[in-house]
Amino acid sequence: MWSNANKWKQKLYFLQFSQMLSSFLLDCGLPEIMNHAIVSLDPELPADADNDTKVSADTVATYTCTVGNEYSDESTEKTTVCSLGGVWLPELIGVEECRRKFR
Repeated sequence: MWSNANKWKQKLYFLQFSQMLSSFLLDCGLPEIMNHAIVSLDPELPADADNDTKVSADTVATYTCTVGNEYSDESTEKTTVCSLGGVWLPELIGVEECRRKFR
């Protein structure tokens, strides 16, 4: 039979495990830098954000090409979303890059 103290310990361990799991599944980390682009986040991060800052699920990162650059489809803006599993989807870095306009 579980004592009340053991029940509370069990609940505490479960809560700690749940927090660790949700942190792993929901934290994408800061989006990577893309050449010739500026990235903005919605919702915005605090001004003192650093590499340890948690970025939660459903945060949208918008990559806007700098002047004179564009994506291969001639657009100048692409978005990616922090998704479950802690990944940015769709993956843009290394797949979509801003490049010099050729027109």
